[in-house]
Amino acid sequence: MWFGFFNEVIMKTLLQVFLLLIFPVALIGQNGSPYDCINNHLEYLQPDQFDPLLSAKSFYGSDSLSMVEYSKKLKQIYDGKGLYVFLDNISADHNYYDSIRQRSIFYPFPSELPKIYVRSIDGQWYYPTEVRDAIYEYHQETYPLGLHLLMNALPHNSHTELFGVSLWQIIGSIILIALFVILFFLFRAISMKGLRAISATSINFFHNHQKLFQRISTLISALIAFNITKVLLPGLQFGPKTSWLIISFLKIITALLIMILILKVVDIIYQYFYRFTQSTSSKMDEQLLPVLKRAIQIILLSFWLIYLLTLLNVDVTALLAGISIGGVAVALAAQDTIKNLFGSVTIFMDKPFQIGDWIKFGNVEGTVEEVGFRSTRIRSFENSLMSVPNARLLDTSVNNYGLRHYRRFKTTIQITYDTPPDKIEIFVEHIRKITELHPYIVNERTQIHFNNMSESSLNILFYTFFDVADWEMELKAKQEILLAIMKLAEQMDINFAYPSISIYQSNERMKSKSRNFVSTAFIDDYQKTLNDSYDQT
Repeated sequence: MWFGFFNEVIMKTLLQVFLLLIFPVALIGQNGSPYDCINNHLEYLQPDQFDPLLSAKSFYGSDSLSMVEYSKKLKQIYDGKGLYVFLDNISADHNYYDSIRQRSIFYPFPSELPKIYVRSIDGQWYYPTEVRDAIYEYHQETYPLGLHLLMNALPHNSHTELFGVSLWQIIGSIILIALFVILFFLFRAISMKGLRAISATSINFFHNHQKLFQRISTLISALIAFNITKVLLPGLQFGPKTSWLIISFLKIITALLIMILILKVVDIIYQYFYRFTQSTSSKMDEQLLPVLKRAIQIILLSFWLIYLLTLLNVDVTALLAGISIGGVAVALAAQDTIKNLFGSVTIFMDKPFQIGDWIKFGNVEGTVEEVGFRSTRIRSFENSLMSVPNARLLDTSVNNYGLRHYRRFKTTIQITYDTPPDKIEIFVEHIRKITELHPYIVNERTQIHFNNMSESSLNILFYTFFDVADWEMELKAKQEILLAIMKLAEQMDINFAYPSISIYQSNERMKSKSRNFVSTAFIDDYQKTLNDSYDQT
């Protein structure tokens, strides 16, 4: 038994030595690890040591011609997609085992080419037979529209070079750039017509935002031209490093154009909804819309940054894990910012004020212009802009003058002591009629009475409310009322009092004074004046 075992070992060893001496090439293609397999495939397809037969030994099978064809196609897929193989990242372990897939298998590009892999077969590593269909599929995807036929017709082995690049590749690049420019302007003209057609139901909206639509048209045209250029680029068959650099650059530019395009579309949507909010009675939507726009922009930019890092082969998972750990420390250091953020949410939920409201809290008074994530901007009556943290608004009482149903007006009309009582009664009655005729006064809440005798005057309480929309209308109404009272006093010969000391020698002057009271004609004139004023308005 032992003799037979040693005899078998000796015979196998002698056979391997014989094959090595007689057919040295037969054992060169042995692939002891994923690194050996992939390196053998790519090494013998380089211009300086081009040998497709040796490269094909990385593929499992007996048909050498087919293996050579699949070997070339896979290399063209790598070059066309700009997938540069970093050999240092490939395992050189003969017993490599993928713990996730529970197999002895290795994927050179798991995300870009998930169907292409090498695996251990009979103790050696090969591209297995099941990847052949995937190679054919990816090749058709990389070189669509018969591009591979044009690629095969081009003189790839031309020795005429300029700056290390073949002359035919330089000419092809110039043609490709010219094609990009033509396609850009062509699709720009087409997209502008398309945008006009889409906005046909809102012509005014299109004209009001024409520059924004033109930028969107330019971005769409550039994207289409870039993608067509990227499809045709593999036909130039640049080297793996050059293809990787060019295609990575195109991917980054494309991602940037897509991000800018999405942001411009968000601007269009924002402008459309902003126009809609102008027609609503509530100001809450006007207040919430800018915050929503900013939040969407931040979210979109965050996703774009993650995608950009993925294009640059940055391990995003490890980065996000580091951010989450550091986020705890950042949150502790940014407590005030978080308070302000929750303050803005509370403002939107409770709605203590809206944009345009006149508010007052502490020593701050003015009109609300914007409610942001961190602060609320208030335009003071001195025309200065104050930025108040939202957390502060939650900790103080806010007096919102903008939510008043009516605007109160209270004053005291002081007349002199020499005014007879019956004239005071008529004066008060005529003031009531003035308020009844005014269109903005709430008469059921109006109180006008002779209610006090102070040291130097007889006081008439004037207490009313104006039903007006803003401060300007309130001031106008006040002016009209006060001027009417002054004219009434002038016609009735009633003097307004001011702090003074009067010395009387006798009562004869008061007794002899004529009682020339105003007639009802004043009220008629006042009503005519009001009607003329508001008719003009």
